[in-house]
Amino acid sequence: DYARRPLVLTRTFLGEETDSLALVRNRLGGNALFAMGVTEWFEMGLDVPFILYQDGERPTNDSGLEITDPASAGLGDLRLRPKFRLLTAEQAGFDLAFTPMVTLPTGAPSNAYMGEAGVVLQPELTASKKMGRLRVASQIGARFRLEDTEVAATKLEDEMTYRAGLAYQFEHIEWSGTISGLSRLNALFDERKTAPTEALTAVSWMSDAVTRWTVGGGIGLVGGYATPDFRVFLGVQH
Repeated sequence: DYARRPLVLTRTFLGEETDSLALVRNRLGGNALFAMGVTEWFEMGLDVPFILYQDGERPTNDSGLEITDPASAGLGDLRLRPKFRLLTAEQAGFDLAFTPMVTLPTGAPSNAYMGEAGVVLQPELTASKKMGRLRVASQIGARFRLEDTEVAATKLEDEMTYRAGLAYQFEHIEWSGTISGLSRLNALFDERKTAPTEALTAVSWMSDAVTRWTVGGGIGLVGGYATPDFRVFLGVQH
């Protein structure tokens, strides 16, 4: 996954943007995902994010900001992803799942824009439905930070998260598109920098009976924390 300017500090004067500083200008990384079905209704997953390379810009000496240099490589926050199947299409006409995800502050090096300051609880509810070759899905969740996290004098508070998407299966490939974003729980969509939105599109195909490849990209529709100008990605599932 390559992201261009995923973390940008913007300064304003009288409501107008004066200049911006890319704290993280280029980032190349990925996620190692593992999942195992324990029962018909319970799955346990593990998400290990990593950063292979990143760089950023530094403020001028008279800016008054204390900005750390981004480490060029490191490990992100480990995510535990237990998933409970609540409803199936056979039961209700659609699938419904609950994922009480837990993020652990394993990001290293610390203070290098690679993770949270403490544990984060992120429950998510996902509904999906298949209609012939078309699949639609939506997800709503929340992100509760047990410790305060600040990035360049911006406090990251508890947030609502959301995602909506669809996919269409052609003869040999599948196309998908999603829109995702977040906003502060105590002021929903009140401020642009705390309500970023990103759109992604991808195509997937099977190279053999058990290997699935995905390639895609996207753009930031509404700029904000962790939303890049654009990104491109490649994935493989086995």
